[in-house]
Amino acid sequence: MKHVRGWSRSWSACILLILLVGAAVTTSCGRRGSPLDPQPGLTSAGAVLFAADSVPKPPKPPKPPAVTAQFVNADPTPADSTGISRWLLGNNSPKPVVMNWTVTGDSSWSAFPIQGSLTVSRRSTATLNVPIPVPAGTTAGSYPLLLTVQSSEGSASAAGSITVTGDSLSAR
Repeated sequence: MKHVRGWSRSWSACILLILLVGAAVTTSCGRRGSPLDPQPGLTSAGAVLFAADSVPKPPKPPKPPAVTAQFVNADPTPADSTGISRWLLGNNSPKPVVMNWTVTGDSSWSAFPIQGSLTVSRRSTATLNVPIPVPAGTTAGSYPLLLTVQSSEGSASAAGSITVTGDSLSAR
């Protein structure tokens, strides 16, 4: 009788182990990983055996700036004439925005600063064409330009350049 009772305890322990493994397998259905991976939420007498995943979610990507500015190009221009500089203004906000802009360049050029404004539709871009008067006698070369933009939604800036091809009298 003693041997039978010990045998039944061993079988009871085996059956309990099989039931626990079966419960772990069925609770993992439809999840990634091995069926034997620890499952969050399994408890024993009210105590949590395994904590939930502690890896934080990655941060959300930052929102794009509401106002953007980009230099596109400028016409090669001889001295004593006017070339066109082209810029792209962007509005990522949900409403149209008036953008007040200023172009600056070589401090010896009397035309600077050149200012104006442009309304850019919601969530769109607009091309800004700015005439750049090149003074007579300007030496051939590349001259920096800077566009700054101010609006109720924010500000932006972009750098570019205009290429001067030489005095217009020598180009004729």
